[in-house]
Amino acid sequence: MKSWWQRRSVRFRLALWYAAATAFVLFAFAWFVYEVIEHRLGEEIEEQIETRHALDEIIKVSTLGFPLAVALAAIGGYLIATRSLRPLDAMARQARRISSESLSKRLPNPNPNDELGRLATVFNETLARLEASFTELQRFTADASHELRSPLTALRAVGEVALRDGNDPAVLRETIESMLEEAQRLTDLVDALLTLARMDTTKADVVREEVNIAVLLNEVRDQFEVLANEKRQTIAVTGENDITVHADRTLLHLALVNLVHNAIRHGPANSQISITAVCSARKIDISVKDTGSGVPPEYHEKIFERFFRVDKARSRAQGGVGLGLAIAKQAVERNGGRIIFEDNSAGGSVFRIQFEA
Repeated sequence: MKSWWQRRSVRFRLALWYAAATAFVLFAFAWFVYEVIEHRLGEEIEEQIETRHALDEIIKVSTLGFPLAVALAAIGGYLIATRSLRPLDAMARQARRISSESLSKRLPNPNPNDELGRLATVFNETLARLEASFTELQRFTADASHELRSPLTALRAVGEVALRDGNDPAVLRETIESMLEEAQRLTDLVDALLTLARMDTTKADVVREEVNIAVLLNEVRDQFEVLANEKRQTIAVTGENDITVHADRTLLHLALVNLVHNAIRHGPANSQISITAVCSARKIDISVKDTGSGVPPEYHEKIFERFFRVDKARSRAQGGVGLGLAIAKQAVERNGGRIIFEDNSAGGSVFRIQFEA
């Protein structure tokens, strides 16, 4: 019986419920009237034979009309349910036509204020998020393919030149060095892609602990000291020694590593990179400042996008893959913080990581 009931349409079930409710109300009303007539007015009616006869006729007509009333109630309930569920039918037809190639379509929503309208609004918001995710995924795939193709093309071109003009040992050595550089670029790119993939697929694996910011910043400075010395740069760390934040230490370290590496790459020789930690009553602010060429205003909203570079040719020449800032942003947001970009008043860029105190 249960399976039979579940196989019926909603409008059919609503019609039966409506008919059952009508039958119950009619039966209760008839019983009440009968009790009143039979027990309270019975003796008075017995004295009036004509009135009694009329009441008997009324009871017979009511008994015969009872099934008709229930049937009419069922038909009326079915028609009302059909009209009420018409927007839902339209939503179902439109939803059936939506696929991964047509996520821009939306469910019809003639009345966003009723229950079905609110349901359609929620579905349309979900479709909008899915469309944005698919668009980002398609762009990411296209960008990744392009970035992988560039070093592979360079490797093939260099190898073909070496095969054609490979009699000179010096030329062969230069060719091998060039191929190793492109192979390193491929390795860096694949490592960055794997890092992003892990962060996308393991969103729940965040191990939070009390992290001493001063200790972490000094570790990052020591890690890049040799690389900074190659460009005669200095890394200055300032801030209070007792600032702590409840975060995943590995992810926060990853974000700082990418920001400092970005500052070293884009900062000029003989410059200083400043890493500062400040704690106020409302937030903890960690800033990484460089004195490089900065970022034009029209690119401020794009610098955290994957594979975005202000100067693509110069970034490739310096070994960048355009994923460092995207990784930093995702790592910070996974920790419940936010990362923002500002222009350095002294020239260059300032990246701020902020957490609630």
